Amino acid sequence: MTLAQRRARLGVRHHLAARATTVEEAVDGVVALHATDPASVYLSAWSRVRALSVADVEDALYSRRTLLRILGIRRTVFVTDLATAGLVQAACSYDIAARQRRLLEKQLGTQGHPENVPRPGEWLDEVMASVDKALRARGSATAQQLADDEPRLRQQLLMAKGKPYESIGNVTSRVLFQLAAEGRIVRGRPRGSWQSTQYYWSPLTDWLAGSAAGSAVSGSEGGAESGRSAAEPDGSDFDGARQPGRSDRGAVGRPDRSGSGSSGQSARSGRGGVSPWRGTAWGVVQAINTYTHHEAIVRNASRAERNMSRAVDGKADALDQETVTTLGKVLASV
Repeated sequence: MTLAQRRARLGVRHHLAARATTVEEAVDGVVALHATDPASVYLSAWSRVRALSVADVEDALYSRRTLLRILGIRRTVFVTDLATAGLVQAACSYDIAARQRRLLEKQLGTQGHPENVPRPGEWLDEVMASVDKALRARGSATAQQLADDEPRLRQQLLMAKGKPYESIGNVTSRVLFQLAAEGRIVRGRPRGSWQSTQYYWSPLTDWLAGSAAGSAVSGSEGGAESGRSAAEPDGSDFDGARQPGRSDRGAVGRPDRSGSGSSGQSARSGRGGVSPWRGTAWGVVQAINTYTHHEAIVRNASRAERNMSRAVDGKADALDQETVTTLGKVLASV
């Protein structure tokens, strides 16, 4: 394939040379639309869909809910379809949530204003649980409304102390960011116009309850049950096994309803993605894939960035094929 042929193919697939008929079709063609700036979703869709209106995009996002705003690689917000949102959550968001939680706990313990927060991990657990409860009671709420329900969201941090750009701000947005990264809450309709950056928040499971495809992201018990793919037909990695970065408090991924911490074990201990194929060649492929994806050392990039890059450049598929080939040689020599 020549460079010109490749470019022509991308132009068609990305719906720039051949327009899509729906916003969902446009999103599927490019995997995800950038959404950190609210307007970019509409501009990207307008450039790819014939006769598209603001109402059409809003209908997909907020009425039919076939598309979802989700935090992805480099802590960037994207709009994807529900199935892709599950993959993004598994590949990126869990790791982002783990890193951001460690950072937030450190900030609360060392940069609190006017005083530091004692036992920041326990404090954060309590506040997040309280916010989750308040949001479920309301159904949907703005950050201001949630701060009224849980005043500890107004805890302040002193950032860049002694610098010309020193600032003091509430932790409200940081806590909501954490809950969103863990797949527990989602951005709904904006408070103002389609260009507004302030949203109503909703529990993820409640938001998807009216969507026929909601099961692609949300489990029956709640939380984010993402990445349920052909390699994980029963979703066991999200039902029992510990997610990367998940603390014993069950801070990342599906919330621990029992109150006693994470209910499962590490995928390496026998439960999770490998156990259904124990003793088979497919189990070997899964073991190598799981180790490389979640445990192997990553240099010069975050784990989320590395995983996404390997999925795009074909290295993940190449590793699976190499594993199968090597296993075949081993078995042939026995």
